[in-house]
Amino acid sequence: MGLVDAGAVGFTLGTAGIVAGGASSCPDNPGGRVQVSCGNAPGRWHCMGVSLSAGGAFQWLRDALAPATTTDPISFDRLISLAKAVDPGSDGLRFLPYLLGERSPHVAPEATGSWVGLTPIHHVGHLARSVMEGVLLNLREILEVCRDAGLDCERVIASGGATSESLWLQMLADVLDREIAVVTGSSEGGAYGAALAAGVGAGVWSDFDEALAGVSVERTFVPHPGPAREYDRVFPAHRELYAGLRPVYQANAEVV
Repeated sequence: MGLVDAGAVGFTLGTAGIVAGGASSCPDNPGGRVQVSCGNAPGRWHCMGVSLSAGGAFQWLRDALAPATTTDPISFDRLISLAKAVDPGSDGLRFLPYLLGERSPHVAPEATGSWVGLTPIHHVGHLARSVMEGVLLNLREILEVCRDAGLDCERVIASGGATSESLWLQMLADVLDREIAVVTGSSEGGAYGAALAAGVGAGVWSDFDEALAGVSVERTFVPHPGPAREYDRVFPAHRELYAGLRPVYQANAEVV
């Protein structure tokens, strides 16, 4: 994604969700809620927050529904179509994507996936959209942790397998209320960056600046005002959910 120096932050939407960026000095890391390490070049640092379930949560939903749809198998495309038909905010349905516990924005191995606000008005489209919204709101929370650690977040660049579906990217722009850039090689995610780093190490390019000269913006997504306002409205409630459910997660872990 071209994230070497400060100024931009990257969102990787794969099985897991990653928010990361570069810095010229070692970022603060109160509470160990993000991962700070040396960068790939001298004098550079790397700050990263990882949510263990992002696109993986959406895949889980598809797989969980599949046995009940044997005559008309449900697909990712169909789930996306159903999610598009639901208004932003999913009519009050919230999802916490802690299917594998959580690493960031909360160090919470005992946490589990949770729906809150489920009522008879909700159908499979609400389930699909709320999973996507829960994943992206969780990543917004990680972005705030990275910003608190001192990361410069002027630009947002997205990559990962989920970037092949434009709804993920438009919703990310709306959730963050920021323009999202998608760059060359984005669908390959970390493998593309590994190849660039290996090329520098092997002498194909003299340094990262030369290697990254071929990384350019392919698409951009700008926030839609209505959905952006709705996500700003629901984000504070989303942030409170983990604190409210933490004692429940801990109590449940003791009896499982």
